[in-house]
Amino acid sequence: MVQTEMKKFFHFPVTDQIFSFYGISPEQFHEDAVRNTQRIFPAVLQPLMAEINELTRIGEDSSGLSHPENEGIPAVQILRNNYGLYGASAVLNPEVMERCGREIGENFYLLPSSIHEMLLIPESQALERRELQDIVKNVNRSEAILPKDILTDSVYHYDVAARTFELAENYEQWMRKTRKGPEFPAGERSVLKELEGMRRESSQKKQKEAKSPLEKNTRDRER
Repeated sequence: MVQTEMKKFFHFPVTDQIFSFYGISPEQFHEDAVRNTQRIFPAVLQPLMAEINELTRIGEDSSGLSHPENEGIPAVQILRNNYGLYGASAVLNPEVMERCGREIGENFYLLPSSIHEMLLIPESQALERRELQDIVKNVNRSEAILPKDILTDSVYHYDVAARTFELAENYEQWMRKTRKGPEFPAGERSVLKELEGMRRESSQKKQKEAKSPLEKNTRDRER
């Protein structure tokens, strides 16, 4: 998705033909996209109840006091970008995920509400993973969301200490293994770790390409 000077947005699928035309690798494209997305479309984390109260004006009287019926509601957070468009991609930015971890203060589950936003639920207040997944599936098959806006039926999990973002199902499997044997190294199962590896590989490739002309000129002078 790109933004014009007129504050209009255009989006299109990225294909191998585009990479070839611009002479850029998928790894470099991803690195640039993550950096520019945070700069142009910064991530926004907001309590779900704050948004509901703002939209409906329910739960708050003229004095600004919350109604008791809102007490005890799990501290669900909404993660999106400042424009509310394609904001679910914010989870691909490690810095955003770390900030969410600091805000929530514990491990949390991520439910893809749509391609535009994610719902973040503290692990201590979440339902069982299967129940969370059923909720996502039911919403995706209802009229509450357009088919083109469905992201996935999967539920994800973020481990604050290990800085690990992964499928909630994989997290459960990992937890069962660690209870039976030695603990896995932190970050071993991380999707973000794989992306970071791609970024480093791309940076090393660029450095190598930048050195090549200099090395060639040095050899020419030596002759």
